[in-house]
Amino acid sequence: MSDVTNLRDAVNKVAVTGILNEKNLEKKADPKNPGQMIISGSLVIKTGENETVTMSVSPMRPFTKAGKENPVYAGLDTVINDYKSAAEYGTENADWVRVSKGSGSINAYYSTKRGRESIGYRMLSINRILNTENVVPEAVFEVEVFIDAIATEVVNNEQTGRVLVKAWLPINLGENRVGVEKITLIAPEGIASAVMEAYKPGDTVRFYGNIVNKAETETIKKTVKIGVAQDEKRTRYTNELIITGASEAYDVDNPNSDYNQPFPAEAIKLAITERESRIEDMKKNAGSSSYSSRPNNVAVSTGGRKLPW
Repeated sequence: MSDVTNLRDAVNKVAVTGILNEKNLEKKADPKNPGQMIISGSLVIKTGENETVTMSVSPMRPFTKAGKENPVYAGLDTVINDYKSAAEYGTENADWVRVSKGSGSINAYYSTKRGRESIGYRMLSINRILNTENVVPEAVFEVEVFIDAIATEVVNNEQTGRVLVKAWLPINLGENRVGVEKITLIAPEGIASAVMEAYKPGDTVRFYGNIVNKAETETIKKTVKIGVAQDEKRTRYTNELIITGASEAYDVDNPNSDYNQPFPAEAIKLAITERESRIEDMKKNAGSSSYSSRPNNVAVSTGGRKLPW
């Protein structure tokens, strides 16, 4: 609970299953504890032919503050020593893995010229899948959000048939502080109308869906007057959170305990003001800077869909 905004942490869960594509973990000396090591970095998991999800790993130490062995550190050490990635051994020989304790992490980047936000993903644990016969690759999310606006998606002055749910995600900023960050969820054409009708700004809703992180490269032949035509490769990146389902809007009078704690509008407003102040401080003090929210990591149970690869 934040002593500034009086907001609770939102449900914020991510689960990813796929091939270990890249293993970018680093084990190095801990500057705060001589003689010990820390592990940090990221893992890239392949969930489709052109789809990957990068899971970041915060610095992990071998012992907790209470002096007990840290199982997360031990697990990451096993990944470094034993897990095979596609980058090292090829896709056919790489390990299949499952991240069941993950969360979304809003990363905001600001400079003197521009600012932008993007969503990344953090993990606490990863397991190797030994029997892959019936494993379905997937990347899914579950989040509680406070809806700010709902609008039809327009691209090149044409409606796409999809609906954008622009919302605020209460998220752990560290040091017993809960703030908010922007997040956009997309309702595909099949459920776009239902989302428009069911929800309104100010609602607290729990959304479920698929994480789509895709890179598609196409080759374009450039016409020349003399000589051989040159090939130009262009890569289009898609980073979206696609809604597949949602709860009813939260109601304090709802007997279902899962949906009776809506985020208070006044607390959200206060958190937005605090966020704006935090951003302005970064601009003044750093000129060009960035920060990442620090969400809690919790398990999520999921279904999945077969991908064509």
